[in-house]
Amino acid sequence: MVIRAACLVGAGAVLMGALDYWAAPTYPVHQSGAVLITGASTGIGLHAAKGLAEMGYRVYAGVRSQADVEKIKRENPSLEPVIIDVTIEETVTRTVQQIKEELKIQGLKFVGLVNCAGVSRRLPLELEDMDIVKQLYEVNVFGVTRVTQAFLELLRDSQGRIVNIGSVAALLPHKGSSTYSGSKAALEMITDSLRLELAPWKISVSVVQPGYVQTALAEKQTGDNAPWRKADPEKRTLYQAWIDKSDSSRQEAHDKAPGPEVTTDAIKHAMTSTKPKTRYVVANVKGTPAWVLAFLGWFLPDRVKDVIVQRF
Repeated sequence: MVIRAACLVGAGAVLMGALDYWAAPTYPVHQSGAVLITGASTGIGLHAAKGLAEMGYRVYAGVRSQADVEKIKRENPSLEPVIIDVTIEETVTRTVQQIKEELKIQGLKFVGLVNCAGVSRRLPLELEDMDIVKQLYEVNVFGVTRVTQAFLELLRDSQGRIVNIGSVAALLPHKGSSTYSGSKAALEMITDSLRLELAPWKISVSVVQPGYVQTALAEKQTGDNAPWRKADPEKRTLYQAWIDKSDSSRQEAHDKAPGPEVTTDAIKHAMTSTKPKTRYVVANVKGTPAWVLAFLGWFLPDRVKDVIVQRF
């Protein structure tokens, strides 16, 4: 019975994949041109920037400080660093104008936007600081909206592409992720709606949904940097069982995670395929492939998901 059920599920997945490919439109492919990647000072963003530059694109690496600009110029001369804080309108407007002027001189088109800037955070909702939650949404949701709006004119002119970096956390809930998962779930729907809105201009919109990827983000969420350390001490005791396991759990996930090459491969495909996927579920969570968790999130009833997540 179990084997039969597994076969039926597998056959269903193959059928859905075939239908999705059949229904997918064909998009123009740009072998050259300019791309902006926000959040490109480290991790997923920087790795993707270097990968696209190696393919021949002129890559604008979005960073937030002059120190990051100097570091990229020194260590990655193939990239063009620009200061852009996705939460500050002025820096976004300035970056758009700079890129417009430079590309006009060079005779290049702006062919891609990768919204990679993001904030990761794990903390039960009751322990959250509202000012920090607002800032998280300002980066993960409003920042993506702000930057995308600003570059749509250039993307429409080139029939370019948009790639948003989401998370598998948007697909399968877990403790301590109310605000972060919520922001990524919002990004999920923004991506889906934007894909429909921009279809008349043949602008592809995809989302990459990684599980854990080995970057410096884990260090910002564990040990002395763990967000729970700044929470209300009295309320903290209510979640002590979660707190006791949070650091080791996060570290285990980080240790078993692949490097950012998995996200870069997805971004490259989304940028260059004639039929880019709408979603790229990559990496893993404590060794379990992220696509398995995404499937369970879609397939299982809510209460069953709750039992599995709470147990494991």
